[in-house]
Amino acid sequence: LLSHGYKPYLFAQFISKVFSIRFIVIHHHQPYFFDLLRSRSHFKGTFHSIIAKMSYHSSFAIQAFSGEVSRALHEYGIPQSKVFVNPIGINLKSLQHYASLSKQESVSHKLEKNIVSVSRLSWEKNLHLAIEAIALANQMVERIQYSIYGSGPERESLIELIRYCKAEEFIHLEGFESEVLSKMQASDLFLHTSLTESYGQVIFEALYLGTPILSSGVGI
Repeated sequence: LLSHGYKPYLFAQFISKVFSIRFIVIHHHQPYFFDLLRSRSHFKGTFHSIIAKMSYHSSFAIQAFSGEVSRALHEYGIPQSKVFVNPIGINLKSLQHYASLSKQESVSHKLEKNIVSVSRLSWEKNLHLAIEAIALANQMVERIQYSIYGSGPERESLIELIRYCKAEEFIHLEGFESEVLSKMQASDLFLHTSLTESYGQVIFEALYLGTPILSSGVGI
């Protein structure tokens, strides 16, 4: 039985007791995620942290996405023999196709510079900072187009911020995009402002595509 998240963990804990089934925890948060969550909501952060630690100790094994996460689990008192690192894979076939395209073939700029982010629209991705920075930059040079690909619970909040910054002309929430790799390859810069990241698959993809990256110090 595989448990991912606190609700599945509670269910897994119940099932494991009733049917004697062992479960694995997928730990996909960067080590300081719960501290960040606690700074936003003390109750929520503390509750999730307690549940997570309970799941670490009662699980059969823990999958971590990076060595950093594995070391953090060890600091929590989890034996290293219980943790296995299994990074997320990337689709090399698709990446090879888009990486083979030249910028001239794939770029169609409306403005001088084209910046993209690919992210879930959630608080820990810190997209408010990205939007405010791009809006400020355009006040000075007015030559940047910024597109954000992804969906999530912060969408309405981000739309309101874009309106507040009067940035609707050059900042766009594009939602889900099936050809997002082509958008990443075509861009002048890949922007990643996340506060916490256990792995950061999109950073690997941008690297493979040869797109310059500006990122906070998280992931990989």
